[in-house]
Amino acid sequence: MAVFQFFDRAIGRLMDGTIQIGTHQFWAYLTNNAPDRFNHQYRSDLPGLSTGNGYVAGGQQLTGLTFQMLPGSPQGIWRFDSNNFSWTASGGNIGPFRWTVIYAKGAGSPNDYLVCYADYGASITVTSGNSFTVLTPTGIFDVRQVA
Repeated sequence: MAVFQFFDRAIGRLMDGTIQIGTHQFWAYLTNNAPDRFNHQYRSDLPGLSTGNGYVAGGQQLTGLTFQMLPGSPQGIWRFDSNNFSWTASGGNIGPFRWTVIYAKGAGSPNDYLVCYADYGASITVTSGNSFTVLTPTGIFDVRQVA
């Protein structure tokens, strides 16, 4: 299961409407370059893997997006979620990579705004014929009121 960490500037952009959950497309990509949550803000700041062997540079669009208040949530917890997503290596390996990064495509045109990332703790290589799936059983991120 992936645990995502916000890029600092993404929080402000979500709150001021620069990144709009109901309007912008959200995409995920793989990288073996370390994210800097304080300074990285655009996809161009954090290069991903190159196209090849079942992976397309820029990643893939997330599907099944939801942003809704959790039932029975007394503190008004809102969850952003998507369907699980995966990459399958074909004709060679994908990777190595250590991070999955989610960004809002077109929100900061010509630069796409980085939103959050998951760190797997070590580099991963998906060998030909195998898949890497990002599971989101508890959502990608929550927004909650803090009193």
